[in-house]
Amino acid sequence: MRYLNEFSQGETNELARELQHELGLDPQTFQSQAREVQAAILHNYNQFSISTIDAFFQKVIRSFTREAGILGDYRLEVEQDLVMEEVIGNLIDELGERPNLRNGWLRWHCKTWKMTGRGTCANSLTSFSNEIFREEFKEVEQHVNRAAENKHYFQKCAGSASKEKI
Repeated sequence: MRYLNEFSQGETNELARELQHELGLDPQTFQSQAREVQAAILHNYNQFSISTIDAFFQKVIRSFTREAGILGDYRLEVEQDLVMEEVIGNLIDELGERPNLRNGWLRWHCKTWKMTGRGTCANSLTSFSNEIFREEFKEVEQHVNRAAENKHYFQKCAGSASKEKI
């Protein structure tokens, strides 16, 4: 809503310029349409909602099943393991382009995992990544995100951890 308000007042920023370009609109038309969208949201606020993509698709599926006359309760479930496997595969593929990641924490993490005889680096990362779905992680997530904003954070972790006995 903040951006929409800025757009409707004619303020320009990188996002406004990008949207104008993508939509093929001149600044005045863009500003006018921003006002219209803002007014539509405010006048129909009871119909406006923000949700996760999962919740959105669940609503779509429920509406479809109701309209199709299919009885039953349906839920959309993401196959978390498959998603993690793909994300980790992409990460490993990108290691050549990201030397800071490759030479820092990730190298230490995979080396430690091999020394304990627990399998491959990909298995290690899959197991480790499951930690973000645990309740204990939710309690410290903000702190981890804040620390990870420092691009050298994981290298420092790897450096101090490699000095410890494995």
